Amino acid sequence: MDLENAASKANSEILFSEIAQEGGRFDNPWLIFTSYIDAVNENCVQTMLPKWESKLGGAEILMSTHRFTMTESGRVDPTVQALLQNSTYVYK
Repeated sequence: MDLENAASKANSEILFSEIAQEGGRFDNPWLIFTSYIDAVNENCVQTMLPKWESKLGGAEILMSTHRFTMTESGRVDPTVQALLQNSTYVYK
């Protein structure tokens, strides 16, 4: 549940449009998208790690794959989007 909430929070707080503006032109859209994914994932880590790093061995290492999977699911899978509707998830 913590990961779902953190992923939902990250997806709602990080806007692709803001990352794209920081990146400037769209000469390399994959670079902009990678920057967006990195920002969402970093937001998720900042939410999760303080609680779990002292309780779960290797949390800082293993969290990267888990956070990406959950944040990506929240962006692309309608089923997961529906599950996250009761949290802070807002699709923008």
